[in-house]
Amino acid sequence: MGIDPVDTGALGHEVAQARFNRLYREQGRAILAYALRRVAAPEDASDIVAETFLVAWRRFPEVPVGDGALLWLYTVAGNVIANQRRAERRRTRLGARLTETLQTEIATHEAPRGEAAGRLYDGVALVTGTDGFFELKRSRDRKPSFD
Repeated sequence: MGIDPVDTGALGHEVAQARFNRLYREQGRAILAYALRRVAAPEDASDIVAETFLVAWRRFPEVPVGDGALLWLYTVAGNVIANQRRAERRRTRLGARLTETLQTEIATHEAPRGEAAGRLYDGVALVTGTDGFFELKRSRDRKPSFD
């Protein structure tokens, strides 16, 4: 089980493209099934398949020929899943920090009024995934003015 070298010329590119298409046809469903078992949303699984085969295309000379190709793709898919999970954790931590900062800022300033209040509550709701009015009410313990 070795690596099949690919020419760099036009014919080599066509051969590589044909080999890649065959790899996707033969292993795409297996990688999708692998991803579906490991993520909550089917659209995330589709993203994992796309990223996995993007890596395979970019590193195509490294993709083993034969049975080793599927194991290589599983490894890449596992790395893609791990990267997505790390990114989600970073986004969650950032959202929590932004929420805390916003709540601190709100607690130290006058209550916003009019259109500014509505935009602020919408922003808090977007960041926290909750009702912005009640999040801010809890942090200020007073009712906002909408006049």
